Amino acid sequence: MGSVENFSTMPERAGEKFSMQRAAKGRFYGAKSFATGSLPKFIAIAACDPNGVIGNAGKLPWHYPEDLEHFYRSTEEAVMVMGYNTFCSLPARAFVGRTCLVLTRNHEVKNAISLRSLAELETYYRNHPELLEKPNFVIGGAAIFTLFFAEHLIELALITEIHKDYEGDVKFPLDSIVGWHKKTILAGKEFSIILYTRAKHGS
Repeated sequence: MGSVENFSTMPERAGEKFSMQRAAKGRFYGAKSFATGSLPKFIAIAACDPNGVIGNAGKLPWHYPEDLEHFYRSTEEAVMVMGYNTFCSLPARAFVGRTCLVLTRNHEVKNAISLRSLAELETYYRNHPELLEKPNFVIGGAAIFTLFFAEHLIELALITEIHKDYEGDVKFPLDSIVGWHKKTILAGKEFSIILYTRAKHGS
């Protein structure tokens, strides 16, 4: 593993160093190469506490501005797939410059595309192959993460690991990334950012 830079020692450069900006250009992850059939292989992005908590009563249980900036920079110009509750929790800023796809059976959405199932999602990608040229993120919530892991659609997970326990009613399925390869992107005092890569069979 290469050297890890400590966030607390470099606040003026932190956004640049851990934003994964290259992902937005498709260079770091090689988004197109992950395409399987009509769906890409996705990148899960989330922040969670040591117990997997990602939300409480429809909101983030914490406020770390640097992590929010990391999220915005990482998903810039990207495709984001999410559930309806996650969609409702996002500020208007999240929709600017991004393609937002919402999996929901019962709701129509503004500033995004609503799709009722993975089958409809696949059809949408088939009709919009240009999306395979971009990074494709899954951003939550718990049921969406669980579904995409179960279908083996997630190849990478970019996880902000909060170092403090929080109360919450929504959890990231941490068991889904057990055994994956880990690379520390940033080691900070309050949180670390870890890139998980799905372990290849037999590796």
